[in-house]
Amino acid sequence: KHKYPEAINDCFQAYMWILVHCEEELGFKPEKIMLSGDSAGGSLILGLTLLIIAMNEFDGKKIKRPDLIIGLYPCCSLDKNSISLSGCTVSNDLFLSPRDTKYMRDAYRGYYKNELDPFLNQNKADENLLKHFPTTRFLTATFDGLRDEAVRFINKLSNINGIDVRS
Repeated sequence: KHKYPEAINDCFQAYMWILVHCEEELGFKPEKIMLSGDSAGGSLILGLTLLIIAMNEFDGKKIKRPDLIIGLYPCCSLDKNSISLSGCTVSNDLFLSPRDTKYMRDAYRGYYKNELDPFLNQNKADENLLKHFPTTRFLTATFDGLRDEAVRFINKLSNINGIDVRS
């Protein structure tokens, strides 16, 4: 029902609420922030982190970046033209077939067609954004249809000096 970018906007609003109201409402100040998500949630935390970085770098904002990102089987690309070996090897998967993946991707994207949007396709993010990325950890598996895209993102981060990244 709620197409892109509604979910990432909701994540941003929740993140900002934590930064602004956490101490007053919950009694502690969020000095260290870890974001974690699995599958589509992994895509959302990556997109949110890139959005925060972009707002800080290009709009002059001073929003606290997360200190740690943990992606569990993260979806790092919703590019409709992307085909990966890992996606093809799970073609008989009862829980997440390529047809299911296409349906979910198309349902979330709606009519939005920008394949280069780094908040939607994190593998399209350029070094100007990625060089500000926090410590990042990914968990993937051999029979994970999203594995190749996650490895591609990790490799992009690994090629940037100063980024602490492991999978």
